[in-house]
Amino acid sequence: MYQKLSNLFMFTGLVKVFHLPRRASLVWFMAVSRSTFSPVHCVIETAQKAELTAEEMMKVISETSGRTNKVLDVTDAAQRQDRGFTSSSNVIKTGKKQSSFQTPGAVAVNIDDALTEAIADVRSDDTQTNWCVGSYGEKNPKKPIVLIGKGTDGLKGIVALLESDIVAYALLRVVDVFDGIATVKFVCITWVGESVKPMTKGKISTHKSTVEKAFHPAHVPIYATALGEVSEDVIMSKVQTASGSKSHVK
Repeated sequence: MYQKLSNLFMFTGLVKVFHLPRRASLVWFMAVSRSTFSPVHCVIETAQKAELTAEEMMKVISETSGRTNKVLDVTDAAQRQDRGFTSSSNVIKTGKKQSSFQTPGAVAVNIDDALTEAIADVRSDDTQTNWCVGSYGEKNPKKPIVLIGKGTDGLKGIVALLESDIVAYALLRVVDVFDGIATVKFVCITWVGESVKPMTKGKISTHKSTVEKAFHPAHVPIYATALGEVSEDVIMSKVQTASGSKSHVK
């Protein structure tokens, strides 16, 4: 489904629940579909028609464009993961560690506390950390997702950890400068190496929504299977397209 809402473009994919062999093919199908319909300002993938409402779509668009009110009261903050977009001044630290995430109809995924803390560090203005990467323990999708690296050297540090036989999830903090104004943007990268087995791809497809809950919100989601798909030029082009700061003058 391709819709134009107030000059913003959205790609929505309705994904039915399949058995594992078909799920493996579905991962590739969704990647190709995104490429065909791009560029868009935001992406929605869901297995429930009820989630494809105008209200839900506008909520996603508002979050992506930075128009959503991020100020939380204490009660809401205690129930939500620490988050940040252009600033962490709105983040209320609750001290509560989260070790698992699950959304309705999805498979629960255990996430190591160290990775949860690293994600919070990337979002925080109080640390220099600008990236972190998590992957399944022992390269087994039945194991928890653990922290395999974090640092202050940006995309370079992430790329060094993206091996061809692993599935990894990364959060990258970048700065987009437009008209002299610097704005912090977050990029969520899902990496599925070219040597990952089909059955593993099928298994992780059931984790998608719960993993996103841990790593999102992000301004730009990227699905990649080759290093050329996560170059600095590719990522910044997607960030600028999503934020509307990209120049189309040739």
